[in-house]
Amino acid sequence: MIKLSAFIDESGDPHFNDRASESLVYSCVLVEKDKVGKVEEQALKVKSDLGLIEFKSSGVRTDKRRYEILSKLVQLEIKFLWLIIDKSKVFGDWRLFPRSFYKYTQKLLHRELYSLFPGIGAFLS
Repeated sequence: MIKLSAFIDESGDPHFNDRASESLVYSCVLVEKDKVGKVEEQALKVKSDLGLIEFKSSGVRTDKRRYEILSKLVQLEIKFLWLIIDKSKVFGDWRLFPRSFYKYTQKLLHRELYSLFPGIGAFLS
């Protein structure tokens, strides 16, 4: 069985007020556990070669630059998984309990990871 490390970050917020984001997005980068060091080294080299401070979409101004970055990253031995929630389609009492909504959506992501990669639960980092 291949052991994977999962690196997860989110964008947006779980609230439903006027200032809240329209969506909640979880991005997950999966790397074989024994290749994490190598992939990290390669990612740091890409970052350095392209003069990036960090890999953050808001800092990328043009589609050409975005393509340049992604064409380098696609060469790394990584897999991606996203969970994208359009909050305008959320109904019921979730709107009243943003903390519970946030925890539940994280559980959905983990359930999908376990479904796609059996046994990942023991190795999720």
